[in-house]
Amino acid sequence: KAEMHLQIGHCLRSERRFAEARNAYEKVLSLKHAQPVHRAAAHLGIGMAFAKEGDANRARAAYEATLKMPGAGKWNSSAAKRLLQQLDQAAQ
Repeated sequence: KAEMHLQIGHCLRSERRFAEARNAYEKVLSLKHAQPVHRAAAHLGIGMAFAKEGDANRARAAYEATLKMPGAGKWNSSAAKRLLQQLDQAAQ
């Protein structure tokens, strides 16, 4: 079920329907039995949606939540670090 909501979020984000994408990702976070890697991917997706909308502060918070999550997975952690670096470069 978590994977389904992640895919929905990814599709909506690619269609620039950012608020709806965030809702799909939030659904993953609300699922009691979602795997940590799926929760981390949801935080990452939320951050990417906020970044596309120009809300760097909320994007940063979501990326940091990804990094703080035990069991986030190598890919999610690497992506969050890279996206945080991009935010830092854009702020300079």
